Amino acid sequence: MQSEKHNQCIHCSVHSCKHHGAQDMCSLESITVRAKAGCQSGCKDESMCGNYECIK
Repeated sequence: MQSEKHNQCIHCSVHSCKHHGAQDMCSLESITVRAKAGCQSGCKDESMCGNYECIK
């Protein structure tokens, strides 16, 4: 049986996101990683943070 692991430390360098915090850390407790729409290439840039919100 596999044990479930949780990432409690979310690093982020997307300064245009309203959740971007000090020292390039995300201010959210958790995020959802989603595949980009229409992307099935298997390339490393196929996913993105589903919680991104632009600073207004």
